[in-house]
Amino acid sequence: MKRTLFLWMSFFFLAGAVTASPGAWKQVGRAGDWKNTMAATAFGGFLYTVESTGILYKTTLTTGGWEPLGNAEFGGTIWLANDGSSLYSLEKSGSLYEIDLN
Repeated sequence: MKRTLFLWMSFFFLAGAVTASPGAWKQVGRAGDWKNTMAATAFGGFLYTVESTGILYKTTLTTGGWEPLGNAEFGGTIWLANDGSSLYSLEKSGSLYEIDLN
């Protein structure tokens, strides 16, 4: 339930971030592209997501273009977060990891 609420809140925030005028919104990517997204956070002008495959993706918000980052190591991720300088993954096990994006 918390994850679903977080995803909806994130998408409402992102919809506002990519608009040209107040209240207007546009779809990012194709319909259904986000159905396997398990966790997401906007960071540094990109959207970082973990898919049900356990792969971390980096998405350009203006185009919806995406690229995988690394291997399928994020299958236990339930939450992605950032503090403005680092990206973090909270796992089902209760562990918190800082993700190296370099």
